[in-house]
Amino acid sequence: MKNIKWIVFAVLFSGVGILSAQQLTKAELIGTWKVAEVEEIGTDIPEEQKKYLAEMESALAASVLIFKADQAFVMEVALEELAANVRDTYWNLSDDGEIIYILESAASPNEDAYLRFEVEQKDGSYLLHIPGMPFILKIKKSTS
Repeated sequence: MKNIKWIVFAVLFSGVGILSAQQLTKAELIGTWKVAEVEEIGTDIPEEQKKYLAEMESALAASVLIFKADQAFVMEVALEELAANVRDTYWNLSDDGEIIYILESAASPNEDAYLRFEVEQKDGSYLLHIPGMPFILKIKKSTS
């Protein structure tokens, strides 16, 4: 009898984990996303980089990410250096929905990505982290 209780308990709580661990799909990703918040996660930032990173954080906080159905990617961001790196690029989403790849062409392999966003869902929003950057972007899909 004890074994049955543990099995029922395990099944119930494993189901809760599956429901809360929804992955992002390509269909959901298509559209316009606004950065709602930028969280700084870097602690050991060299003094000479702090000014530039503050400018980047400010620019990212006002940015818009557009994922088009034809896989074209547009990033509206005030920092020209960043905007130039992603101009005329395309996006792809990993099969598990955990990584968005920004690519030179829609046919480029994911390994050749210019930029990678690691994706996590939390509290109804998506969090994007660019490996090597001290920021997490909280994005929300624009309804207009």
